[in-house]
Amino acid sequence: MAQHTATEDTGGFSGKLSTAAFALAAGIVLARSMTNEIIREPFDIIPGADALPRSPGAIVAVVLNLLSFVPPLLVLASLWLNREARLIRSWSHMTFGLLATWAMASTVWSSDGFLTAITSGGLLAAAMLGWTMAQTVQSWLRLRILAGLAVGLLLVLTAHSVVYRLIDAPAMREMWASNSETLLKQQGMQPGSFSATQFAKKLLAGELMGFYHSPNSLAAIAVLCLLVLIGSMLQRRTLRDRAGWLVPGLLILIPATWMIYATACRSAIITPVLGTAIIIAAGMAAGLTSRYRKLSFCTGILVICLAIAAVVGHGLTHGGLVERSLTFRWHYWTAALRIFRDHPLAGTGYDCFGLFYSAAKLPLAPEDVKDPHNLLVRFFAELGIVGGLLAVGWLLQSWWELTRPLRLDTAAVGISPETDAPASRIVQKILARSEVQHDPLHILSPIIWPAALATLIAIIANVDFSQPLILSAMDLMRRALYGCLLLAGGVLLALKSLQQPQLDDRPAPWLLRSILAGLAMFLLHNTIDFSFFEPGVMMLFMALTGAAIGVRAASSPSSSAELVQHSLNRPSADLAQPTQDHPTVAPMACAAMRWAIIPLGIAALAYGLAIAVPITLAESAASTGDESLRQGDFTAAAAAYRAAADVTVHLPNSDYPTREARALYFGRAPTSAQLDALGRAIAVAPHRAQAWSSRAELRAVLSPPDIPGALDDFEHATALDPNNVDLRLTYATWMERLAQWPRAISQYQEALQRNGALPADEIRRLSPAKVREIEAKLAALRAGHPPANSSQHPADAAPLGVSLTPDSCIA
Repeated sequence: MAQHTATEDTGGFSGKLSTAAFALAAGIVLARSMTNEIIREPFDIIPGADALPRSPGAIVAVVLNLLSFVPPLLVLASLWLNREARLIRSWSHMTFGLLATWAMASTVWSSDGFLTAITSGGLLAAAMLGWTMAQTVQSWLRLRILAGLAVGLLLVLTAHSVVYRLIDAPAMREMWASNSETLLKQQGMQPGSFSATQFAKKLLAGELMGFYHSPNSLAAIAVLCLLVLIGSMLQRRTLRDRAGWLVPGLLILIPATWMIYATACRSAIITPVLGTAIIIAAGMAAGLTSRYRKLSFCTGILVICLAIAAVVGHGLTHGGLVERSLTFRWHYWTAALRIFRDHPLAGTGYDCFGLFYSAAKLPLAPEDVKDPHNLLVRFFAELGIVGGLLAVGWLLQSWWELTRPLRLDTAAVGISPETDAPASRIVQKILARSEVQHDPLHILSPIIWPAALATLIAIIANVDFSQPLILSAMDLMRRALYGCLLLAGGVLLALKSLQQPQLDDRPAPWLLRSILAGLAMFLLHNTIDFSFFEPGVMMLFMALTGAAIGVRAASSPSSSAELVQHSLNRPSADLAQPTQDHPTVAPMACAAMRWAIIPLGIAALAYGLAIAVPITLAESAASTGDESLRQGDFTAAAAAYRAAADVTVHLPNSDYPTREARALYFGRAPTSAQLDALGRAIAVAPHRAQAWSSRAELRAVLSPPDIPGALDDFEHATALDPNNVDLRLTYATWMERLAQWPRAISQYQEALQRNGALPADEIRRLSPAKVREIEAKLAALRAGHPPANSSQHPADAAPLGVSLTPDSCIA
């Protein structure tokens, strides 16, 4: 009796479980790729401000992380029903799973346990979804469906960008022209401040970011999907399909190219060309690389190492790289090395790089970033040598598995690796007999289900039904359109013929090569960017990686014949048995693997009870606090924020006590209560300079002022962010008010020195007029003649700090 992979549709309930696992996994991946997950809102709530649509936040993230446990559980459940099933053995997914587990463990020592618990859960979700794809995508048909959905995502991103550029951006510019001050107030920004200037610059420029945090992320995922599209067109050409199939591809290619160009991502101008060259070169050298696989693999690794050495050598020699934005990256990486030296074994905790970067960066580095913009640098900095080595091992093992030789039919695909001619002829005969008319919905159901699930999940995650009905209806219509575009992409790649509608299970090595080229270009993007760590982008990358590994492991012609035979419900006794000599298809101890469903189920339950439920309750309470603060009920707002902090005491979140302090300030609560809230925020996240500065200012306005306490807090703040010129000026001004002349002189001098270290064209540099004003103050203080306002009692002075002014943000 023939053995089956764990995920073949054998017509029984086991096959339905594996099909459901594939559809749900693909739906989650696509939904998150169309969702801009923001764990913390970037702007504070201002009393009296309009209620804006809520972004998908922490609740959406943890619920989707928890939902990602379901597909692998379905795969393992199918093992109990199909005793002859096998699993694909993928060491790369095991390594990535260990990396994700280590990231989850870093919650214990993280400086922001709340954030680490959520984002490392996304890393674990990506590992589970990638493994699910490796088990469920073991036929060329499934690979085509997933690749088609990726092309559908490219359509969605293009449509979203066109709508934004033609409709949304002009509307926002018009709104800005007529109501800029109100918009800044609602975002918690002071007119003329650096943050307000940057906000206006981005808004007026109409930057294309899609569903992500950066135009570079949109460009990276668009290039990946674009290369998949190019590979599908090459595959159709190789299989001599009708030329009409190429027309839709060209129609997608043109606007998608515009979108990538419009992101202004310079690396995205090179990578599509380089990726296409890699696809063609890989096809031409397929036989050669198969015969000399180890040599080819080692040569590729050597080239990468030499490139890294060249970049590092240039940076060490010149103190930067060849271009300004790349020099900024060099600043991030050198700071990351200092962070790694301070936390070599376990790192700072996953997603906590930004808390340590300000203290580690050079004075000439103007930007404050949350990510070092390099995949491996981030893993080493945040997860130490343990996480860094696991990341290196995962990448090496992934590419070793992804570059294993295929076993294909030369007549079917036009290449020449080793082949099994008898089984190949059987495949062709079965495919020929299967060309019969069927119900179109039944034929397209393998594509419809993932697209429908993705649309449903995206609607639940993104549409704010508390908004006016017209806005919610428009969002629903837009999301429904995106679902249709996903389906269109799937049909374009997975349908074999329009005359006799039939899904295409022919070998597609050019499509596979295009996926590998896209993955390679995506990793190249992530040597200078952070797009890998955006949840949806990461999960699409891991899904395509898992699919490529799965289809390579099950790529013998006999395996394809069995899949087609099962779909026709014909006996398989006359078919060749699946080969047992492929290194990744060797039968595992599935009897033991069946029991893996128990620890995985326990892990899902633990994640739900320890992370998902508390965070959901806490964020709900915080949302209530936001609404109370907006309506001016400051007492209720402070109580809600306090309740949110109490729910997540094991996942400390400094954001809750910080927002509580703001609510207490607006409600004119006693200063002692505000100090208590800020103290709790500092205890939870002692690496946030703003909280120390805010408490210093509060201590300075006490009557009498707590001068030692204020000095200590300002010293802590400047130690955490030593190159922050504005912070130095705030420190100096308060020292003037407290008659601490030597301290004021020292901080004014430091501010001028740090400002002078910035590049001459840096927007953060103080204006010449401001520099002259500070120099005049310094001269007066040195001569013993402080400015008139220096004698003002601190309690009578207007607050200067980040936390004490209504138009500012302290989190």
